[in-house]
Amino acid sequence: MRFKSSKLLWAVVSLLISISSGVIHAAAPSITNLALVPRLTIQSDLGMTNQIQYSTNLTQTNWTVLTNIVVTQSPYWFVDVGTPANNQRFYRVLGFSNNVASATTSTITAPTTVTSGFNITVTLQAKNSSGNNLTAGGSVVVFSVQAGTGSASIGATTDHGDGTYTALLTGILAGTVTVNATLNGSNVTSTAGVTVNPGAANKLAFGQNPTSATGGSTMTPAVTVRVQDAAGNSVASSVSITIAIGSNAGGGTLSGTANQSAVSGVATFSGLSIDKVGVYTLSAASSGLTSATSATFNISAGPASKLAFVQQPGNTTHNVTISPAVTVQIQDAGGNVVFSSSTVTIAIGTNPSSGTLSGTTSVAASSGLATFNSLSINNVGTGYTLTTSSSGLTGATSIGFNIQ
Repeated sequence: MRFKSSKLLWAVVSLLISISSGVIHAAAPSITNLALVPRLTIQSDLGMTNQIQYSTNLTQTNWTVLTNIVVTQSPYWFVDVGTPANNQRFYRVLGFSNNVASATTSTITAPTTVTSGFNITVTLQAKNSSGNNLTAGGSVVVFSVQAGTGSASIGATTDHGDGTYTALLTGILAGTVTVNATLNGSNVTSTAGVTVNPGAANKLAFGQNPTSATGGSTMTPAVTVRVQDAAGNSVASSVSITIAIGSNAGGGTLSGTANQSAVSGVATFSGLSIDKVGVYTLSAASSGLTSATSATFNISAGPASKLAFVQQPGNTTHNVTISPAVTVQIQDAGGNVVFSSSTVTIAIGTNPSSGTLSGTTSVAASSGLATFNSLSINNVGTGYTLTTSSSGLTGATSIGFNIQ
């Protein structure tokens, strides 16, 4: 802060005004007092308090306080209109530092990025109303995080005693966050934007869980597995992921391509199916990563799709009933029994000796099972087979058998 003094010509002007018959009359002005008064030019930081003092004798040690001024512009002019006309005055100006922290001018800074699970330091620099850095602590600073597309947490504030205040921000969910603060209870105008990036690949997680399906039918939509960091953020990895049945209450078999490479962190398993009725889960594994288990899903019987021999024909003597009785089951695509009453027809398939099949060859199924208990073949031969058919279903061929 500095100042200099100069003198202004100060005049008191008298003007006589009268009104007569609605007309304003003014007499010529007269100067009744003319004096030189001091003007002080003060250059100071904005917001600084300056105390103006005067003395009439420089040999005296007592100075009189004239006024206190908060500088709103620099340079600042102060005119001492109270100076006695017949006395001299000497002036001095004492500047008092503006050490009050301002929420408007103080600034928050932080690195622009943080990796999920790691810390960065967020700093508030306290400034006075003129925007000058303060060099002492003592203010109450509370940081907070406003979630955007990501999330983070922020710790307690440390006052370093030099006008700076810091806290540790920990990234959690990938995306953007904004750091805010209050200073002595007032919202700080400045903010800091931070981008949270995913961490290293750590685990697997099912994106699209398997849905309930019928035996042998493709699971729709396709099952997906994601590569994630420890906080659950997706990681753009191309690791190889293998999928398998986890819990297997139905004793089923998983069909389809069970190994896929992730694309941008997502492995897609199209065409998966399980044959047997039951309650299941799937598991996903990849080297070096924590495996994942899917939600529970059900495999139920689907529509009738095919025929299958349950009791195969056995070797027997010609013209003698084949025993035990041949049975044929109506099944869905996964091999699960379908409780249908459709008619099933049986016939000779491979016929090495031109034999004839006798007995009842067309039977209505009961609860999905057709039983043929009167079948026989008349000619001796080795390597006979039987075939089955039913409208709309895929037929079946038995194992080979001999007639003696």
